[in-house]
Amino acid sequence: MRDDLLRLYASTEEIENASDSHSLMKRNKSSYSLSNFVDYDFIQQKLKGLEEENLKLRSEANELTSETVNNEEQEQELMMPL
Repeated sequence: MRDDLLRLYASTEEIENASDSHSLMKRNKSSYSLSNFVDYDFIQQKLKGLEEENLKLRSEANELTSETVNNEEQEQELMMPL
């Protein structure tokens, strides 16, 4: 997540540097804090995408855990003497 935030920050800076339009970025000339360079709509969309991706990954992890448990149970059954 930290890497994603760093990439987001870097891409936000690139957009700000590449664009002369202030419609994407709001910049306060008296201060150079990060909040003055943020496109809040972009961040909101990025956050929503990350939350959806997180849910998908958690679901996949749960499925893999379930499959692993089932496979281990089957392996134990095969190893039991008749």
